[in-house]
Amino acid sequence: MLNGKWGTGKTSYLNLIQESVNKNNKKERDFIWLDFWDESNSDDFYKYIYLKLMPKRYRLYSLMPFIIIIIIGLIQTLTMYLKATTLIQNIWVFVSVGFYLVLTGLFTYWKDKLSMTQMLRQRICKYLAKNNNVIFIIDDFDRIDEGQRNELYSKLSTINSFENSLIIVVGDYSKIADEQNIFIQKILNEITSIPYETNPNFIWEVLESRLNNIIRQDNIKQRDTLLINDVKDKFIEDQRTYREAKQLFNIFKHEYVEKRNCRVNVGEMIYLCYIYIFYNK
Repeated sequence: MLNGKWGTGKTSYLNLIQESVNKNNKKERDFIWLDFWDESNSDDFYKYIYLKLMPKRYRLYSLMPFIIIIIIGLIQTLTMYLKATTLIQNIWVFVSVGFYLVLTGLFTYWKDKLSMTQMLRQRICKYLAKNNNVIFIIDDFDRIDEGQRNELYSKLSTINSFENSLIIVVGDYSKIADEQNIFIQKILNEITSIPYETNPNFIWEVLESRLNNIIRQDNIKQRDTLLINDVKDKFIEDQRTYREAKQLFNIFKHEYVEKRNCRVNVGEMIYLCYIYIFYNK
């Protein structure tokens, strides 16, 4: 599990890892992002996983029942037509009816023998047993409904049993650590906190670098420097996140560059933007 509070840049961090892994490895890994906010994805777990792993095959399998129904319909139509023919041709009726009974019998047998869910589950396990480049990522896991999350634990254990596949659960561990569920230690067996790069001090350095790229240096006065330092101290004290830093940058850029054409007091503008975003009631 990648542990971190909301807005600390966990998703962005994983996106960077995905880009780096696929860039530096000749054989790309499959990063499968799963969305269980949608309850239908959780209810149809194996169908959803199969769709994400093998979308083309899934579409083919989803069409199979319709294809079989069409074939059966054609056979029934042919049978009705042959019944109206001469006695000599009635042998074809026998053959058609026999074929129809065999086909429907087999279809019923396999439907009862192996449900769609069971079939998809087996195919997923077979795929994961052969493929060692699959990384599943479940974002905002802590924000999923608790009852739904408890059902997911047991289902996730199915795909977590393969050494070659990896599940990364993203969320705030403190929100789910107290849950009484036997699967939690099996699924979330390694907790990794978001690294230093998401510390507010580091985030401010990144933000400051981006601000310096758009601020005209000849516009910065001593008073501006003092105001910017005040904003920096407040930013770190408030434990602002990457998401909030991006908000501040976008608002400042819009006001400073697009609306004011850089003709504004820099320090005051950053100060006002910070108050407007985070303290505007």
